[in-house]
Amino acid sequence: AVQVGAFADPRNAEALKEAIAPHFGPVMIQTFDRGDGVFHRVRVGREKTEESAQNLARQLRQAGFATQTFVVRLD
Repeated sequence: AVQVGAFADPRNAEALKEAIAPHFGPVMIQTFDRGDGVFHRVRVGREKTEESAQNLARQLRQAGFATQTFVVRLD
């Protein structure tokens, strides 16, 4: 998957999810307690290869949904 954001406020994560989903779904929000606070990670896609995830990351940046992206494993 591609992580496009992490937010302390879950409303911000939900707003980004709603903006991206019509264009690049599926989009999921993963809640993560980092120790210094709870963050809501917005992740896009379920790509089978790192290459396809990198391609998706590039498309998300080009579409203006993120300035930085991170390819992450979901398992």
